[in-house]
Amino acid sequence: MCIFRIHFLGMVFKKLILETNYPNMKTILLSVSTLLFTVLSVSAQQKTYVNNKGELTGDMVSEQYQMETRLPDSIHKIKRLYKTDGDVLISEVSLLSETRVPDGKTQLFNPDGSVEWFIHYRDGTRHGESKTFWPGGRLKREETFSNGQLVVGKSYDESGNEVAFFPREKMPEYPGGIKEAYAFVAHNFHVKGTATGSIIVTFVVEKDGTVTEVTVKKGVSRRLDKEAIRVVESMPKWSPGMQEGKPVRAIFSLPIKIADE
Repeated sequence: MCIFRIHFLGMVFKKLILETNYPNMKTILLSVSTLLFTVLSVSAQQKTYVNNKGELTGDMVSEQYQMETRLPDSIHKIKRLYKTDGDVLISEVSLLSETRVPDGKTQLFNPDGSVEWFIHYRDGTRHGESKTFWPGGRLKREETFSNGQLVVGKSYDESGNEVAFFPREKMPEYPGGIKEAYAFVAHNFHVKGTATGSIIVTFVVEKDGTVTEVTVKKGVSRRLDKEAIRVVESMPKWSPGMQEGKPVRAIFSLPIKIADE
């Protein structure tokens, strides 16, 4: 079972679950995932202010705040308002059970306080209306999603004229598709001996599609860690990720599990 999830500098794409079998080899399980957020535990309806280091403060003019509401079945609803390192203001609503998923309206604000875009989520999946705006407030894009699937989408130029629609976000693509990416790693990873375990490799798909900054966050052995880096570094160019028609860098975390069949 292979789980593939992309993290686009703040954008998370729905995971794709695939099954692959490679006979006469040790089983290599691949998974690309995003980081989990640390969540402060506060009482129902209590608004908590924190600074940019995550430290509690009593100051309303702090870097961010979050408000938690306790719901049935041990699920918490959390509303957060925060600034990124680039001083961009984001408002989001999410649900927390064992993990945290967006649920409700997420907005990105311009420095002047106007909305650049907003997206509605339901239980971690895009659902409902999504809009993007040109500077000045004119509508740039409107989309409607149902359980993560795009139902209808329209795009507009800066004068308000409708133009050919293209997705707001597009994930990087390995040549031939994601199954070929899994096959590449599995077929080129030379496993010898009896060592088993999980190696977590991180890397970046650059704007031109090249794979860079390959590192091991969690290793099994020096030999297998080096092999994991070698295989990922040897990947051919990907089609880069896109946001609003422009290439963007995409950061990956790739757990590779090596186990006996």
